[in-house]
This record gives sequence, structure tokens and C-alpha cells, in this order.
Amino acid sequence: MAINNAPVISWKVWYSPKWNYAIIAVVALIVQGPILLMDGVYWDGWLIYTSLAEKNWNNIYSMFIEAGSPTTLYLHWFMGYFPNIILGYRVLAFISIACSSLLVYLIGNETKWVNSTENLWIALLSLAYPAVQVAFEIINVPSVVWLCLFYLACFLSFRAERAVGPGHYGLRASAVLLFLISFTVNSLLVFYFGFLLLLALFVRRLQSLSLRQTLMSFLPRYLDYILLPLLYWLIKETLFPRHGLYANYNQFTFSLLDMLLKLASFLNNGIYGQFKAALLEMLNQPALWLLALLGAWFGWRYFNEKAPTNGQSVSPYSLLAYGVLLMGFGIFPYVAAGLSPTLTGWSTRQSLLLALPVALIIVAIARLLFSEPHAELSLSGWISLTTLLLAFGLATVSNYIDWQARWVKDRSLMVNLEQLDGANEYSVYWVDDQYPVGGEDNYRFYEWSSIFKRVWGGETRIGLDQRDSTPQLLEHYKIYYTKDYNLSGFDPTGCQATLVIRQGKSVYTNIELVLRYFYYKFADQRLLSEFLVQVTQVGVWPFTSPLAVNCRLQ
Repeated sequence: MAINNAPVISWKVWYSPKWNYAIIAVVALIVQGPILLMDGVYWDGWLIYTSLAEKNWNNIYSMFIEAGSPTTLYLHWFMGYFPNIILGYRVLAFISIACSSLLVYLIGNETKWVNSTENLWIALLSLAYPAVQVAFEIINVPSVVWLCLFYLACFLSFRAERAVGPGHYGLRASAVLLFLISFTVNSLLVFYFGFLLLLALFVRRLQSLSLRQTLMSFLPRYLDYILLPLLYWLIKETLFPRHGLYANYNQFTFSLLDMLLKLASFLNNGIYGQFKAALLEMLNQPALWLLALLGAWFGWRYFNEKAPTNGQSVSPYSLLAYGVLLMGFGIFPYVAAGLSPTLTGWSTRQSLLLALPVALIIVAIARLLFSEPHAELSLSGWISLTTLLLAFGLATVSNYIDWQARWVKDRSLMVNLEQLDGANEYSVYWVDDQYPVGGEDNYRFYEWSSIFKRVWGGETRIGLDQRDSTPQLLEHYKIYYTKDYNLSGFDPTGCQATLVIRQGKSVYTNIELVLRYFYYKFADQRLLSEFLVQVTQVGVWPFTSPLAVNCRLQ
């Protein structure tokens, strides 16, 4: 009887760390890919979009020069030449987020603090972490771009240490230039110290230096890196100081109590609240979790890798300590300026620098709890990390669905306002929004002025939310009655009305709104118009006010 002595083929035979690049790309497409479909405009993005669409470069110039941000000005000018401006921003946001994750992985490959599998987990968790929920919006896209350039500069700096001659100096000069550009996000000036620490540790390991040798040689050899934040700040404050409406923007606070309260808010909304909301989101999808558990077993069985034994790896305690320290560098500049993130909505942008530290801390804890020194991550570790990745990914995708659903509501509102006879005859609209949709249910006054301009033309109308606005705001906001805020022709003493927004006769969940919207958008524009009319019910009624002294309708 013949005996089959053919070797058993293991998945590990063909698996290579190079596959990790494909894994990052696939996860980026799944988790962050919805950005590419989103076609809404929100918040300050309305002001930028309107100016770019009208080729009103003066508005863009005044906005960002007053904010002391010429690099952001040039980026917006560049984006204004895209045929589809909104799509251009969405593509740029997606590429920046995906490339940031890839660069985190590449930086990990250079430092060799962890093995390629753990390095992949750090990249994926930082990619999916849902704390920043508004990276897709026009006004926030530059921050995502600058963060990506920061990671690119870090990567080039580490590569420069392995290069010699012109290659070394070319990479180093490129890194310095990219760091200077990335510092447009001023919080990166503090986050940068995490890079300097990592670079010092990297050089020490690469050259087998003692601690004393490292301290003695680092300062003179890397003086350009050390002085870079100071150089940037001197250039910025000398040539591009904040002024006008932005003169006191993000000023430091010196109240210890206020800083402690903001720190507590950071830990609650930027970390604890995000974990809680993400895990609750995952529990609503038990079938996906079961599928993820199967994926965790598959990864543990075939793709697992031992921690490196070449002396380059660090202990999980060191990795944890660095993650905590880097988190401190990412939180401090915001707390010092009296800022902290919210759990959802616009202010989640303050969590911009949390994703990487959180990912480092998670992987360090996983290694502490679920593996022995230089041993593979256990199945329990794989299940834990896979669960968190799924939870983060679901929370991120759900957030994008919610914001797109709000845009569907806004599109419906605009369609119905356009068809409402006489609705455009007022100056002040007191908005009674009984149909909140999306991650943030309140609108800024300039969002309403921009929406009204898109529907009826002109810059003569303002919207104020009844829940948190008073008539006194009309006087307080007078500095904003300019073309910059689409209010150049606004008369605060003109006619007033109440704008009531209710849910339409057809009731949809957010996911149903979004799916129907995209189906009709790409399949049948006629059906899209019919669908949008049904999403909201809108009414406008005159409102008698003693402030409306110039109203001709009374």
C-alpha cells in the first residue's frame, strides 16, 4: 500500500509580513472607506465650500491669515480647483488617514520595538479608534493631512539614521521640512517630544550606546531637531501672528483646577466613553462578533509571531510607559488651552492625537496579560484585540452613517424650503428642529445662513436655534455680519419667522435613510427628489418681534 509522504502545507509557509500592508489597506477601506461616499457639508465647512465654489479667494485668505495658518490657506486654495470640491476633500481625508496608519506600521518596523504582528495591531487599532468623529469635514481635513505629514517626517527621520552620505542629509532635511509644515497643528509641537524621546532610544539601540553616551551625544548631533519647535514658533509669531477674530484663539489657561477638569473630560470622553460606546455598538451586532471570533482563531493559528529575540524588542512595561507618556503629550496642549473633547460631535476633533497612544497601550496590556516573554500572543489575546478592532470599526462606520443621515435630512429640508411659497421673505428664522439626526443635533448660525443662501440665494438671512439662542444674540453676532459668514446683506431688524422641522410621513432609521439616498442618487435622480420631499416636513410662520422695526410684512 502506498504511503503518502507529501508534506503538510502550513499557512505560515506563505505568510509574510508584507501581507500586513494589504491588511491595512483592506481595513482602511472597510472602516474609513465610507468617507469616500459622504457628500455632506457641515459647520465651518459651509463657509469654506461656499467661498471655494464662488472662487472667492479673499474670504479664504482673510479667514486663515487671521488664524495665522498660511499652509492651511494654500491647501484650501489647492482643493478649490477640484471639479467636485466635496469629493476632493473626502478623498484627501481618506488617503491621509490610511497613510497615517501605514506610516505608524513603517515606523514600528524601523524601531523594532515589537514584532510585525503586534506592529500591525498598533496600526489597525490606531486606524479604527473612533474618538475623532469629524475628520471627514472640510474644516478638519487639513489637520488630518498635517498629522499624516508628521508621521511621514518621523519615518524619514528613522530612515535617515540608517543612511549615509547624501542620502542621510536628504532624508533628514526632508523630515525637518515636513515637521515644520505639520506644526500647523500646534498641538504637534508638544506631541513632537514623544518623537524626540523615541529617536533618542532608537539611536541608543542602533549604536549600542550607554545612557550617558546617549545623553552626551544626542544634544549636539540632533540640535536641529531639538530647536525645531522653537524655530517654528518664532517664524509663526513673527510673520503670521493670529489677529482679528482669531486674536485670542486657543490661548493658554493658567488655572490648575480648569486644567484638571479638562483632563478628566479628556479621559472620560476621549477614552472611557469611546470604549464603552464602541463595545455597546458591537454587542448590537452579535453575528459580526462571532465572525470576528473565527477570524481571531484563524489569525492566532496561522499568522501569530513570536516577539523578537534580537535584543531590539522592549518589555511590555516600557511599551506601556511610552504609550502613557505619548498620551500625555497628546492631551496636554489641549488641556493647557482650556479644551477637551466631547463624546460625539464637533469637539471630538480635540482627540486628534489619542489614537496612536491608545493603540500602544492596548497592545502593551495585551502582551502583559496574554503572552510570556518572547512568546506568541495567546488565543485570548487575539480574541481581545480582534474584539476591540471590531468594536472600534463598527463605531467609526456607524458615526459616518449618522452624519450622512443628517445630510440627507438637510437635503430634504432644502428641497422643501425651496418649494414653500413665501418662506424666503424673512431675515431671522427661529429654528424649532423637532427631527434631530446625526452625531450633533444643533446647527451654528452660519450653517443656517449658508443653507438659506444655497436655497434662495443672497446673504440676508440667519437661523437661530430656539433651544439655546436669545434675541440678544442678534446684537452680539454683529461682528459676523460679513461675507465671510454669508451674512453681508443681513438686517437684524428685518422680519422674523419660526422655522419648524419635523420628521416626514415616511419613517426611516439612519441606515435606511443613507441606503435609500445613495440608491436613488446613483440609480434615479427623479426618485431621489421624491424621496427627499418625504424625509422632512417644514413650516415657516411669521413671528412678531419688537426688534423687527424694518419689517415690511407687519
